[in-house]
Amino acid sequence: RTPRRPPPAAAGVEHVAVDLSSIENARDAARRVADASGGRVDLVVLNAGVGSADRFVEPRTADNLPIIFGLNHVAQAALLDELLPLLAKSPLRRVTFVASMSSWGVPASAVDKPMHETSA
Repeated sequence: RTPRRPPPAAAGVEHVAVDLSSIENARDAARRVADASGGRVDLVVLNAGVGSADRFVEPRTADNLPIIFGLNHVAQAALLDELLPLLAKSPLRRVTFVASMSSWGVPASAVDKPMHETSA
């Protein structure tokens, strides 16, 4: 079997690192993508950025949200919201969400429990 070749450089694949510590950073990143892409985006990959936090001191984002929720959900939703008009211009549009296997082992009883509470 012949290995697949990577796409030619003309495919225009760009990696954009984004600081999701605030909603404004996410929106700024979307503006940078819009400027760099010529107004069209074919693929967005959203990757969960934080898997755990200190259970005694709950870190916060710049928007004063719990760090896991702020980075993994709110800021990514803001980024995607800003990129949707660019994705709509592409016939190849795709959005991929990536999460870690650590979410598999979370018991249902822990989902609604605030991070600062500890079990005895």
